[in-house]
Amino acid sequence: MDTPTTAAVPTPTTAPLPLDARTVADALRLADFARDCFGRDYPSALRAVQVAQWALESGEGVHDCGGARNYFGLKARDAPGPGGAHDRMVFAPTTEHLAGADVRTRANFRHFDTAAACFVAHARLLCYVDAYAPARAHATDPIAFAGALQGVYASDPHYSVKLVAQLRALGLVPPVAPAAGA
Repeated sequence: MDTPTTAAVPTPTTAPLPLDARTVADALRLADFARDCFGRDYPSALRAVQVAQWALESGEGVHDCGGARNYFGLKARDAPGPGGAHDRMVFAPTTEHLAGADVRTRANFRHFDTAAACFVAHARLLCYVDAYAPARAHATDPIAFAGALQGVYASDPHYSVKLVAQLRALGLVPPVAPAAGA
């Protein structure tokens, strides 16, 4: 599937969007903005998953890739992207899980002028890139959507477990029901 190079950017009808994503409330507003940009192409489960990924990847807005407003660990392309433009990037430390071990390394990450641009880029990735089609098959189930990101979005072998824990910790999905007889 071709990835659209632009999304219609609606004008916020309430207060201006936050420049940075420092609180859960900010992340929820930014996920809503991304949803409005993509309309029907934005699975309903993605709002909760975006906020949980923001919390997991950025420590709830504490880490943004050295001021790059990159709250999702989105890597930069070395080759030109849509429209022939190269990503603006920052070279930053990261941990990758390689050959069964966590390895500290450095990589090029995308740089964004605003948190909204970061949330829209993240949504575009999950809405249109073929590798995420299995996640999109769970359009209304945030837990199954998160589970389908395992081994695709991040190299961490426990990524989906951590992501589901974030979904629950932030109250974005119902709590686990107690076992019968407990």
